[in-house]
Amino acid sequence: MGLKGITIETPPQAEAHINAADDRAIWEAVIGMDGVVNVGQKLKATLISNNLLRVYDGALVVGGAVGRIPFGEYEDITINNGTQNQLRNDLLVAQIEANGAIENMKLHYIQGVPGEVAKDPDYTAGNVYEGETLRQYPLYRVKLNGLNVEAVEPLFEVLPNLGKVKDEVGELNRKLQADNDWSTYSDNGWTLKYRHITANLISVEASRTSTGNNAAVVGNLVMAGIPFDVAFSQNVQCAMDVSGNIVGNGRARFADNNGLYLYTPGYGNPVTYTAFGIVSVK
Repeated sequence: MGLKGITIETPPQAEAHINAADDRAIWEAVIGMDGVVNVGQKLKATLISNNLLRVYDGALVVGGAVGRIPFGEYEDITINNGTQNQLRNDLLVAQIEANGAIENMKLHYIQGVPGEVAKDPDYTAGNVYEGETLRQYPLYRVKLNGLNVEAVEPLFEVLPNLGKVKDEVGELNRKLQADNDWSTYSDNGWTLKYRHITANLISVEASRTSTGNNAAVVGNLVMAGIPFDVAFSQNVQCAMDVSGNIVGNGRARFADNNGLYLYTPGYGNPVTYTAFGIVSVK
């Protein structure tokens, strides 16, 4: 294949110069996926009889090539008779035939081989962008059991439109966005500060300054009614400090009953307890 150069797509030219392959290359870059477009009846297939499959309106994209059955129309596909006491799988494919400047897309039925075990027939998944002339994209598997059609199974993906993609990305960003400000909750002399760092992770800091002689604490409930639901009971570190100096370490457990439980050693003087870490939430 010789050097051709870049095809100018938009400015007016002296003669026709846009081929199907040019348009297909652009849509392949923009969409980047094969599947049925979310318009009309999305190429819904209905079994009319054991010998007739009807495909209703919709559009699809395969390798950047766009084809459709117009709104309100349909195409009937003939199913050849099955074989008594034999299983058979057939495929309905969208078939692209690329022949130079002219390309064609049509529905094509591929009949399988009857047997004791049903197998899908072979099809051609050629890359027309790279110069192959035939590409077949499976739309439906038609399963025959003896003379009867047992099932018609869709094999394609319905592609989301840009509006749906925008909404889904916006929702994902909302879930991933961290809170800029800390929220505060107080109970039993303790103060809990917390903020979301993702939709399902919260940064926490619970603290209390205790006066006098402090005995060891083994699983005491120190806060109740915590204002978020943890995904499961989980521990965070608890530091004990005096004037910024660490004098002991323990742990605090955020339980799935919305309580905070403390596990720390004893200390004979006033001390500040600070439980901190990241917890997973529902």
